[in-house]
Amino acid sequence: MQPFWILLKAVLIFLSLFFGTFEGTFCFGDVHYGSEGENLTLSQALDRGIANNRDVQDQKLILRAAEIIHKNAWDTMFLPSVSLNLSTSSSKTLSHLLGDTYTSLLSSYDSHGYTVSSASLNLGSYTFYNFGKDLLVYEKAYLDWTRAQEALDEAIRSIKFQIIVAYWTLKTSYDKVDSANRSIEIAQAMAELQESRYNLGKTTQADYESSAMDLFTARNLRDQLETNSRIALFSLNTFLGDPIGTKYHIEEEISFLPISLNEDIVYESYQKNSPIMKSAKNELRKAELSLSLEQRNRLPLPTFSFSGITVSYSNHYYGSSPDLYTSATGNPNFNVSAYVSLTVPILGYNGLFGWRAVETAHIDLERAELKLRDSSAKDRSLIFQHIQNIRQVEVTVQNNRESLIKSVDVMESVFQKYFSGAVSRLELRDAITQARSAEISLSEGILFHLSSKMQLAQLIGVDYLPRLDQ
Repeated sequence: MQPFWILLKAVLIFLSLFFGTFEGTFCFGDVHYGSEGENLTLSQALDRGIANNRDVQDQKLILRAAEIIHKNAWDTMFLPSVSLNLSTSSSKTLSHLLGDTYTSLLSSYDSHGYTVSSASLNLGSYTFYNFGKDLLVYEKAYLDWTRAQEALDEAIRSIKFQIIVAYWTLKTSYDKVDSANRSIEIAQAMAELQESRYNLGKTTQADYESSAMDLFTARNLRDQLETNSRIALFSLNTFLGDPIGTKYHIEEEISFLPISLNEDIVYESYQKNSPIMKSAKNELRKAELSLSLEQRNRLPLPTFSFSGITVSYSNHYYGSSPDLYTSATGNPNFNVSAYVSLTVPILGYNGLFGWRAVETAHIDLERAELKLRDSSAKDRSLIFQHIQNIRQVEVTVQNNRESLIKSVDVMESVFQKYFSGAVSRLELRDAITQARSAEISLSEGILFHLSSKMQLAQLIGVDYLPRLDQ
């Protein structure tokens, strides 16, 4: 449609020159709003935005913390603790300071002022079996770790969708400002034409002033669209981590890609991939594990443990010696020992036989079940609403596309009739405004269609929605 707008401006300028008042205020170059700044492609914006996004960075830290907790639970479950202790000391007692006269005061264990050193390797207590209590703790830590991995991918997908929408919102705002600038150029040309005709007595003062008002209206619209464009620019600046006000030049054009959706298949995908459902199922499973753990804690279940071994070496006044003894008793006559312990909570913080802890775990489990069912029911309705909205937008975009074609045809026809005197300037103005509105509505519809698809994809947990041509 661009060639016709250029032709329209050229004809109006020629008429203004013919009436003798045009002062050369128009340029015929392809100067577009947003042409300044660095060239930015969508791929570059995604790479930069994901790398700089603080939510993604925070999710990586959460993942690392969950990984550490998981490893600690694994060590507790499968490995005993091992520690190395090194020590050295030197001391002077009162007997040493008084001399040989008081050597009788020295005990048989006195260091005689010698440096005492020792080294020990400790193999801590290790639980062989406690009826799966450690295993339940480990499984909960494993669930949090795997969920944190999924959450990182979901955070990346979320920021990706936000950048895509912000990128094309900015590009659409550029196009709308360009459209408004063309309207100003046409309105200015018509205003100058009417001024020329008014000076020659070929039009009325009302018609001349009306054309001036049209110019003011076009400028007001352009100013509002420029404000919206700056807001869109600031939004993309934030997503990319650039200083506010950094300008971008975007040459890519947004595509309109209708999608093929079946409500039941989309809902199945939601049940499997949705971040909401994954979190709800994860919390439900953790609540089940917590309940099982509390139920076992209140039962008289024995714990089978290995007490551990300590190997030490010491150097002192009386010589040096290695020792091997159990950390539980410190008795060198026993190298290895195992023991069974039995603890039954009777009365205390969690009530008689720990019933409060069990009831609390039951409540947490029921709440997790309610949340899962509630999210599933509400989001099913929301999915159907999204799909219906997308289908309606696709119809609207097709209608706007046809409307734009027809409005341009009408504008061309009215433009031809205008010079023969068959139509008035107001009719020409209305035809131009209608064509311009159809152009803007089409751009907004395509952007809204893209945004709606991103929202649905985010809800059901997929990277893209199937298109009609797939």
